[in-house]
Amino acid sequence: MGVWGPQNKDGAFIFTFDNLGEPGEIEQGVWPKDEPFGNHPSVFKTLPFILDVLRRNDFKTTFFVEGWTADRYPDAVESIAKDGHEVACHAYCHETWYRLSESDQEALLTKATKAFTKIGIQPTGFRMPGAISSEFAEKLALSMGYRYVSPVGGVAGTRNGLGIIPVALKAVDIAYYLPVVAGHFAHPDVDPDAPDWERMIDGFRRTREDTLAAKDCQSLTCHVTTPLNTPEREAAFEKLVVDLKSDERVWSPTMGEAAEWMLAQPEKFPTPEMRKFGDDFDPTAMNDTFREKAADSLRQ
Repeated sequence: MGVWGPQNKDGAFIFTFDNLGEPGEIEQGVWPKDEPFGNHPSVFKTLPFILDVLRRNDFKTTFFVEGWTADRYPDAVESIAKDGHEVACHAYCHETWYRLSESDQEALLTKATKAFTKIGIQPTGFRMPGAISSEFAEKLALSMGYRYVSPVGGVAGTRNGLGIIPVALKAVDIAYYLPVVAGHFAHPDVDPDAPDWERMIDGFRRTREDTLAAKDCQSLTCHVTTPLNTPEREAAFEKLVVDLKSDERVWSPTMGEAAEWMLAQPEKFPTPEMRKFGDDFDPTAMNDTFREKAADSLRQ
């Protein structure tokens, strides 16, 4: 692949966010039945902090948001776009995509897309919860005007008329902040005895170096629903932004910008192999672990 972006960087490492509001907990079945919707801390506490850090550092990123959230919290979703960030689609209510029938995929992606267009946002990127893609899902996304998808693992490239920009599992915040899953996804060279925020910074840095060495394009992912509930976690988040922006070897555009750049010259990029269910990532096991052990730590 060689060089990335208009300034010929060694690799691309793209800051992204997943989830906003209640949908993840609804889909996992851990939202309390007697608790009303509409006051989620990720919307009223974490998102404003994140946007302030990004604004202060003049850094633009991509937020993968559920259509349900666009319906319930339109002002919050609009605030992301008004700050110049890309709003992309993360299904309607965080449905685990690989479990859905083709008819349900079509109905839910249509519903999610309409939720965004109602508030003046036309998403061009789709990251399917569960992160397992398929020929049908990609052709469906293309038919609805999407320009890229973001599944888990593999290399970046073009496929089915779309840009393919992978999620780097070793650069996902919960790999360091949720101990019950960290052993599966954290970078193997990170000190397991270090504080969680130090492990996250180190894991993201090491994954960035791996991406540069491979001259590839990968996305790092933080969840807006992961509480930044200590001064150390807040500082660690800003350090991720500062470190990435200051690395002159790396191109870090929005996901949409990277996809358009690839799609303008598809002959320069590989056609990534479609990742099969269970290829170094079993979302069923992840979901079961989340339900059994991890959900409470996301609500503290």
